Amino acid sequence: VCVSPWAFGAVEPLGEFLLLAGVGLLTALWAVAMLLDGRLSWRKCPVALCLAALYLLGIWQLTPLSRPVLHVVSPATARMYDQLLPADPEALPTGEARTSLTPPPGSTISLYPGATRQELIRLLAFLLVFAVVRNNIASAASLRRLSIAAVVNGALLSLFALAQYFSSPHDTVY
Repeated sequence: VCVSPWAFGAVEPLGEFLLLAGVGLLTALWAVAMLLDGRLSWRKCPVALCLAALYLLGIWQLTPLSRPVLHVVSPATARMYDQLLPADPEALPTGEARTSLTPPPGSTISLYPGATRQELIRLLAFLLVFAVVRNNIASAASLRRLSIAAVVNGALLSLFALAQYFSSPHDTVY
């Protein structure tokens, strides 16, 4: 919570990698704690259920569908594919065989499956962090400490931004 905004909002590849590695470590520690306890700890939570449903919806958008099913499920997407994809498959100039893509172009509800997959990874990371916090440290005192840490971090980021704004050329970031 406190470190990720400092690494350019964790949108650069290294920052995002470190953030996801931290989520993986947090999830692994949660799994080890459950193994040592000998029981699965899960509190029922409607927010976690909604996040899981949103993740499953994203997975469904990446599922390859036949053309007739795609026309029924998402007619606008099918029309976009009809407009954007060539009628005949493209041929390589040297006559080499094309590699097949997975999923095949024009078969998913998502027009940009790569971006959908990337957002699903981020959503899964968010869901895992939410589940770890909700199931392990969801006391009022711990949430109060987390809120204080987030406010202090936000204030420090604001001070850093003001210092950068007044001390560096206006066309320079960082």
